Amino acid sequence: MGYLCRRWCARVHAYCWLPDSALLLIRIGHSPLESIMHTLRGLYSQGLRETGWCPGLVYVGRYMALMIDPDDYLLDFARHIFWSPVHAGLCKLPLGYEHSSVRACIGEPDRASLCDATLFNALELRGEHTRLKFSRFLTATPTPGFLRLLAHGSRLDRRIAGSSMFVREARRNAARRPPAPAAATIIAWVASRLSLDAAEIVGFPRRSHSVEGRALVAWLATCAGVTTLAQVARWFGCNPSTLHRAVGHYAAARPQLFNEQMLVEFTRALPSSGVPDTTPGQVTDVNADVED
Repeated sequence: MGYLCRRWCARVHAYCWLPDSALLLIRIGHSPLESIMHTLRGLYSQGLRETGWCPGLVYVGRYMALMIDPDDYLLDFARHIFWSPVHAGLCKLPLGYEHSSVRACIGEPDRASLCDATLFNALELRGEHTRLKFSRFLTATPTPGFLRLLAHGSRLDRRIAGSSMFVREARRNAARRPPAPAAATIIAWVASRLSLDAAEIVGFPRRSHSVEGRALVAWLATCAGVTTLAQVARWFGCNPSTLHRAVGHYAAARPQLFNEQMLVEFTRALPSSGVPDTTPGQVTDVNADVED
């Protein structure tokens, strides 16, 4: 999960690991959920097979996902996740289960070091971040309409949990996807940020700064949902596995480049035509939160 968050600029708000499933409340950026889940499922399956725990199929079906309105239902979904081990008969109270992020909500360290402070801050604003108040929050009645959204999603779109206005806006935003920019334009944009010539990134595959430039091109293009890693590999005439390893290496080694702010800057440089503007612009926070 730590690699997944770095690779795709995702943020984990809450999690719960169960014996046969996992529940995640995550915020994703511009990258498709399919890409994120493919990475997660692939790495987990590989890990299980390497240890010899699971020689056969790991997953029996497609994952289930909901986009939620964080303003109205963030805390309700977190509460549902924290109660899941109790409903499964694994513990008596949510705070007694060690394989979830429930204790991060009362200021204790997250054992897996995955969660950000989003839930804690939301509870602190309501004065429910202490152990006693948080216990009352856990037993509180959900927001009206939450249980139906949890089971069936919105009447307008079963993939989304939110008001009719939120659903319509989400679908409008999805329909306004710009066309993919040209490879040369993306490479030129990255070259300008790294103070390189675009020809260095394309023509010198063995130089460290060129490899770093290629990794950044691949990371930005895939995280922004512009194209696939296989397509970027074709731009450079290299193997996708080699490019994948370079992205993983530099994402960990160069967090000052491979971070959310850089991704936001790249994405906001995409005008309606889908071509990045190579002129540096003002960078602010991410446009919207998307919850899974």
